[in-house]
Amino acid sequence: MSSRRNILRFLADDTGAAAVEFALVSIMFLGLMVGTIDISRLLWEVNSCKAATRAAARYLAVQPPASQDLVNFDAVSKLSMYAGESIPASAVAKHTCTSTGCSCSGAGYCGATTLNSTTWNAMLTYMQGHYAGIQATNVVVVYTPVGLGFAGNPYGPDVEPLITVRICQSTDTGCTPMQFAPGVLQAFGVSPFNVPAVASSLSGEDLS
Repeated sequence: MSSRRNILRFLADDTGAAAVEFALVSIMFLGLMVGTIDISRLLWEVNSCKAATRAAARYLAVQPPASQDLVNFDAVSKLSMYAGESIPASAVAKHTCTSTGCSCSGAGYCGATTLNSTTWNAMLTYMQGHYAGIQATNVVVVYTPVGLGFAGNPYGPDVEPLITVRICQSTDTGCTPMQFAPGVLQAFGVSPFNVPAVASSLSGEDLS
């Protein structure tokens, strides 16, 4: 009889219920907390990369191009144009540069596809000043002719393209996307993933 009474007393005893409830709730609370920290880190990294691409675009707008082909571009000799003549966008190909070299796409003039390492390295230094995690292999620079510039420019390259600096993605060739590694969230099954697309564009001035 006493053992039955003890069992009933045990079943009716709610001492420690608060501790059990806290243990269950704390799991969700800790998960939310570490998730917030990881998301904040991701937003900080993306914002830092954005600031880095802006700084790089501003630098490249007034420096010799990262494509050696555009550094030496002279529409008078390359395209047989008259000095002072405006250069149409279709006359020069789009130049894309990574740390391994440059390439051309689309119609228009395209000469040597050598990387101007002096400009590239200086640009990278500007970017790393905003976020040290950026490496040369993470960056793509695209020069897109938009119809600015004139043949026979005595102060620099004749073409003044739109300059785009971006952190490369998995669809780009010749570079490696940056990855974001979650911290504690990896314990919840969140694997490292590529940093979201980040890019900045600015029209070239005299590129000299």
